[in-house]
Amino acid sequence: MDGKRGIIYILTNSIFKDNIIKIGITNRTVNERIKELNSQTGVPFPFICYSAIEVDNYKDIEKIIHEGYRSSKSQTYKTKEFFEVNPEDAYNYIKILSKLHNGKELIIKNEDVYSKEETNIIDKEEKRKKRINIKFKNIGIEVGSTLTFTRDETKTCEVIADNKVDFEGEQYSLSGLVKKLMLEKGGNGAQYNGYSFFKYNNKILTDIRSEFECENEE
Repeated sequence: MDGKRGIIYILTNSIFKDNIIKIGITNRTVNERIKELNSQTGVPFPFICYSAIEVDNYKDIEKIIHEGYRSSKSQTYKTKEFFEVNPEDAYNYIKILSKLHNGKELIIKNEDVYSKEETNIIDKEEKRKKRINIKFKNIGIEVGSTLTFTRDETKTCEVIADNKVDFEGEQYSLSGLVKKLMLEKGGNGAQYNGYSFFKYNNKILTDIRSEFECENEE
């Protein structure tokens, strides 16, 4: 391993399914890399940084990650950096590897990356997704069920109604609770998809939702 330090990032894009992600590296800032991709790729929605971790031996770690996902048939396109993987699972995988290579998680502020036009596009898409009303009971999660926060498994909440949970005696939407917990961990106050950050029976909710959607299509 060459010891050089750089950044491994996970990017998402609303043009793709929730579990299609881009895993790449850069020796510049993530802000510069995202701006470059948004100007070069021609996709209608901006790439959004899901996570960014600075590590030693970043090129070697990227190879390990890509080879691991290729061997599990998670690669989705001929372009090598795109994979069909739940972004939170990918984050946890990279986080484990980064601990062995002096990993440091970076906080990316949207206002430092996107133009006003791009910010408006992102906000409109987030609002559109929120209007798609998904109820816990529709994906097999009943009132009284316990959900576990993916970033800290000591944090759990209880389902008290469709789309409402109880955490430490307070009622939240799942997205609202994720925002609170991420701010406590140093997050930037961005909007989060709550289903991406909680697990039920050790399975991330977005994966459970996808399974139910596939069953309904059959």
